[in-house]
Amino acid sequence: MAESKASNWELVTPPEMMMLLGVKMLMDIVKKPEEEMYWGKDPLLETPIFANTMSYRRYKKIREYFHFTNNDSFDRETHPNPKLCKIYEIYQALEEKFQKFYNLGKNVTIDESLMLYKGRIAWF
Repeated sequence: MAESKASNWELVTPPEMMMLLGVKMLMDIVKKPEEEMYWGKDPLLETPIFANTMSYRRYKKIREYFHFTNNDSFDRETHPNPKLCKIYEIYQALEEKFQKFYNLGKNVTIDESLMLYKGRIAWF
């Protein structure tokens, strides 16, 4: 009989959830080409904060099952955003909070480097 993928699952504690989110945010600051490299032991490339926070095996297991939507009630045809189905509820809650607490000022500027420029630049 085949063993279930989740047979050795341990419940995630609130501190572990905070550590997972902290690790994910730190990964955006410390850039490495491959995910496993964050937990690597190479003295030249090692970043010990990752291994000291949680093991790579635990990180992968939590991340694999990380979602906020009940799979039994999910319907791809009627869902407002199927690509975000696993995190849609938290996405909506965050979007609502951001809109409530962050009000753009009257004078908003857009950096020209963010705009696609299709013309020519003449220097002389």
